[in-house]
Amino acid sequence: MSENVLQKNISQLVDDNNIDVYELERRAGLKKGNVYNIIKGRSKKPSAEMLQAIADVFGITVKDLYEDEFISLVQLSPKELALIQ
Repeated sequence: MSENVLQKNISQLVDDNNIDVYELERRAGLKKGNVYNIIKGRSKKPSAEMLQAIADVFGITVKDLYEDEFISLVQLSPKELALIQ
């Protein structure tokens, strides 16, 4: 069940912040396809380092990525987006 929650939360964060999966991978310093494979359920056990990199992009914790009742209030302002690009 945790993987489904993880998939849903990452997908929601991507949507809420108006970025695509490939942009998240770039910002997180991950290889192309890493995040996509998590969202599609192809990556069954993503590494702690990969999850931390994703969480860092959104300014949240890895624990937040696994929260079952996660509500994505994390939205980056245009100024914050400019700083991380």
